[in-house]
Amino acid sequence: GEMTSGPIAVIGLGLMGSRMSGHLLAAGHAVQGYDPDPARLAEFEEKGGRVAGSPAEAVEVCWAALLSLPTSDVSRQVCLGEDGIARSAVSPLFVYDTTTGRPNDAVEIGDALAEIGVVYSDTTVSGNSEVAEKGELVVMMGGSEDAYLRGRPIFEAIGRSHHHVGPV
Repeated sequence: GEMTSGPIAVIGLGLMGSRMSGHLLAAGHAVQGYDPDPARLAEFEEKGGRVAGSPAEAVEVCWAALLSLPTSDVSRQVCLGEDGIARSAVSPLFVYDTTTGRPNDAVEIGDALAEIGVVYSDTTVSGNSEVAEKGELVVMMGGSEDAYLRGRPIFEAIGRSHHHVGPV
C-alpha cells in the first residue's frame, strides 16, 4: 500500500503505552497522546509528544491510533464512547488495539468502527514492559492485509518482529 504519513495517536500511556509511544517518537513519528492520568501526559509531553484532552481529540489529523488500555471495556469506551474515536470523524483511520481483552469484544468494536470508515485491528503484543522498553515486542495483528501493510512502520518501531495472524 501507499506510505502513510502524518501523526500517530497513542491512547493509554501506562507501562506499555508510554514505552511504545517513546519508540514511535524516537523513530521520528509525530505522536499525539491521551491518558486520563495527568502525570502520564506530562511524562509523554517531556518526550516530545503532543497532549490531547480526549481520545477523539488525540486522533485528529492522525492516520493511525495505537491503543494500550487496561481492559476491552475501556477499549470499547475509547472507541465508541462519548469522547471516543468514533466521534472524531477522522477517515481513513487505522486503529491498532494492543489491549488484552475478550476476542468477541474486538469483533464487536471492529464492526461498529467499520460502519464509519475506521479500520480496526486487534494487535496483540507479546512481552512485558521491560521488553517494550527495549523495543523488542512481538506484534501479532488480526485484521485486514491493508491494515497490516500500513501498520508496519508502527510495528517496526515498537517490536522486533510482527506477524499478520488473520482477521480480527
